[in-house]
Amino acid sequence: MRSLVVLGLALVIRVSVPAQAEMNLDKELRADVVLRALVDELQRDHSGLALEGLERPYFIEYALADASRASVSATLGAVTSRNEYRNRSLRTDVRVGSYELDNTNFRSGGYSFFGRAGSSSGAAMPIQDDYHAIRQAIWWATDRDYKAVVEALVQKKAIMESKLIEDKPPDFSREQPVVNFDERAPVELDLAAMEAIATVVSAVFCDYPEIQNSNVTLSAGSGNRYLVNTEGTRLRFAGLRCVLSVSATVQADDGMKLSDSFLIFGNTPDDLPSPEQVIQRCHDVAARLLALKNAPVLTSYSGPVLFEAEAAARIFARQFGYSFAGGQRAVGSRAGPDDFANKLNRRILPRFMNVVDDPTLEEIEGVPVLGHYEYDDQGVPAQPVTLVEN
Repeated sequence: MRSLVVLGLALVIRVSVPAQAEMNLDKELRADVVLRALVDELQRDHSGLALEGLERPYFIEYALADASRASVSATLGAVTSRNEYRNRSLRTDVRVGSYELDNTNFRSGGYSFFGRAGSSSGAAMPIQDDYHAIRQAIWWATDRDYKAVVEALVQKKAIMESKLIEDKPPDFSREQPVVNFDERAPVELDLAAMEAIATVVSAVFCDYPEIQNSNVTLSAGSGNRYLVNTEGTRLRFAGLRCVLSVSATVQADDGMKLSDSFLIFGNTPDDLPSPEQVIQRCHDVAARLLALKNAPVLTSYSGPVLFEAEAAARIFARQFGYSFAGGQRAVGSRAGPDDFANKLNRRILPRFMNVVDDPTLEEIEGVPVLGHYEYDDQGVPAQPVTLVEN
């Protein structure tokens, strides 16, 4: 995450990439055509992108995702659907102006002549390892966005002058460049193995004829993400994500539909519970549904409610998660202030509760943490952040 703190003299210091990182970069550029196309086009666009009479970009960033995704759904031991696809997509971040004031953090309320005014946008990329085709697609996206952001900066300055906005934090912060490359992950997924898991798990509900509908879906994604920018950051992340979803529905005697479900996430297939454990959870779902089906009808209730386990986490996330995300209020925005914008040094939780966002944690009590990462989506190294203290 980019800091919005004024960096003073640090803004004029030129940071060099260590020699070992340069050696690793040269090696990876020779071996990885996608990385080479990203870096070469970034350098060309940063030095040559310009329109007469308009500012040139001071910062450009490319984030490319190269992934395969697959999903299999099954009901009562039979596959009902299977999907598999491969794609590459690019996110561009083109900025004109300066770190103190640029085209971002601005809400124009509409589209510019060239497209939506803003900074980041996406584009589809060729899935073949064709160096020239990839570069051409990157150039097209960058040229499109540049024409939009120069107009956005003009509009933003005009609004700031009309509303006499002078005191605002910088729009962006300069960060130390980082160079790191994971081993490239395979983009092929074993669809047959996924089908075997989904059919075995879904067959559990054959033992419960009172359950009207049930579904088991296993989804997986594998691939590589790239991040390069004009500050010198060069990153490649390899990743795999698995999600197992189970749901079931019964109908009570009065016609009410009752449903239950659970999700299991994993960074790798090894993170998922054993088939026996998943099957037992399916039996638990069926037992709860049948108990609810036969339970007496409660007409009304007024009193305390205790949330525990997953429900407690969801309630906390809904109440606080989005507000903790923060973010600078966009110039021109009509939205009100964030919930916690004026809560600094004021109590929002009991004294015994602290909240820390720590993406460096890889697991908690042996369970992998999905929010773990080494670098965030802008290439900044992960670090713990205390959000609520005492």
